[in-house]
This record gives sequence, structure tokens and C-alpha cells, in this order.
Amino acid sequence: MVDGKLLYMPSGFERLIKKVEENSPKIGEGSEKVVFEHYTKPDRVIGIYKEDAQDNIWSDGNEERKTTFYLNKIMNLLYPQNFPPTHLVSSEPRAMERGRVMGTPLVKSDRLSDEFKNLISSFAESGIAVDPDINNFLRDRDGNIVYVDDFAGYDQNYDPKKLRLAIESKLEGEDKVRALKYLERATYF
Repeated sequence: MVDGKLLYMPSGFERLIKKVEENSPKIGEGSEKVVFEHYTKPDRVIGIYKEDAQDNIWSDGNEERKTTFYLNKIMNLLYPQNFPPTHLVSSEPRAMERGRVMGTPLVKSDRLSDEFKNLISSFAESGIAVDPDINNFLRDRDGNIVYVDDFAGYDQNYDPKKLRLAIESKLEGEDKVRALKYLERATYF
């Protein structure tokens, strides 16, 4: 239990959750999930969805989780300075493991900046609709604006045709090949 809210804990993963809660400091908490430092990998975080958020997250089942995983992988390839790597999206518990971003929260004036607007516009031109709330972003130590929330693979959140065009125009070599494979896996369902 975190701040009076039960975390979603299927019986097969209770030990993992207990290990995270006992060994990993909590970094933050939002309306949907609690984020912890990874208990063995300091460059990663684990976000565990709250039990009361389950009806709103990934309602379509495993296919949506797979789509979420692959779209997050694509976004990291397209925007490595603005989108941390995703290492895991799981269903039991409903959790994500991502690269940790060390930085500072954005302030309200950042939302009005050309830099912020251009980043959101670039994501949209690539076929990805992220939640533009400034609480979903940090400014990392290098000064980059980084999207730190999950990007869920709901159909209305991405456009496969635009995403394919972005991959084909922005990536080269092995990154392009991987991203196209990820897109095929994300849109297979």
C-alpha cells in the first residue's frame, strides 16, 4: 500500500512488488502509478500501476501492452534525447521499467516556450500524441526536455502511417530496421 492506495498485485508477483517496495525508494506518484528506483539497476525506474487505475489502463489486454512496449521503443529511437528507453511492459503486475531521467520538473512558463511547443509538434508529426501536461516532462542534466510518462498504445494515440514515414525519414541503418520491425509488431494486432 502506498499513500493509502493498494497497488495491483497478482499472487505470482507479490514477491517482486514486495522487493521493490522494501528495497527501492519511491521517486514519485501520480494518479495512475507509483514510480520507484529500480532495486538493482540505478539507471532505471519501475512504475507500478495503482489498483484503482486498472480500469483505465490497458483495457484491451496483452495486445495493447505489446503495442505500448514497441511504440515506446520506436519513440526512443526517433527521439533518444527526449524519450527514455523502455525495458519492460508487464501485465502482472501492470508495470513499466524505463530508463531513469535525472532532471528538474518543468515550470508553467516552459509550456509556452517554442522549445516545448516544437517538441510536442514534432511528436505529433511523427504520428504520436503524448499527454502534453508539463508534469509528464523533466529537463534533464543536458538541458533536454524529456517525456517521462508512459506512452500507451491506444489506437487514438498513434498514427501508423505517419510513424512509418518518420522512421523512414529520420532513421538510418540498424536503427531504421529495428524501428520498422517494432512498428510491424506494434500494429500486427
